[in-house]
Amino acid sequence: MKIWLKTLTPVHVGNGETLSPLEYVVHNNKFYRVQQKQFSNFLSTDHKKQFANWVADKYEDLIELEQQKDRISPDDRNKKRDFNQRFSALNNSINPLEFCKTIHKQNDLIKFLQKEATIQTPLQHARDAQLRGQVREAVKTGTQVAYIPGSSIKGAIRTALLYNWLSKYADPHIIETIILANLNEVRRDRRMKNR
Repeated sequence: MKIWLKTLTPVHVGNGETLSPLEYVVHNNKFYRVQQKQFSNFLSTDHKKQFANWVADKYEDLIELEQQKDRISPDDRNKKRDFNQRFSALNNSINPLEFCKTIHKQNDLIKFLQKEATIQTPLQHARDAQLRGQVREAVKTGTQVAYIPGSSIKGAIRTALLYNWLSKYADPHIIETIILANLNEVRRDRRMKNR
């Protein structure tokens, strides 16, 4: 028996890894996963040294900005908001495309990624084109195609069935009695309480 499911909302099943802005590029509504080795192959020897220095300088700026945060009064919300915006903007600017703009190679990088990047994903919404910060990676097959594992689908179906049954057939007083009895048992048993 085949069952076809249609998602009504965006679905993301993470694999526990996150990508920093140095590991991806967003350009013209497309997401490119940038492998460090690939990017290193793209750069000439001189540009590799420039890139290393550029990243080091950017991180020094982040550290300096972080130290300024300690001097902001906890009550000054405007300065805190301004700091957070500056810190976020600086952190997000540390990416391969921004570096390539400094050496006038951004178009070459995009052509390279279109040919070499292992993951190229079209972005569905205009807001996605403004992707910034860390990106949580999705579970993928060996060929780098995102998928939803059967266990996640099974869990979603179980949750939907349980909710449906509870909302239509369950007696709230019985459920409350069971929950209170279990809480009382935990309160009495010190080992369970610690867990």
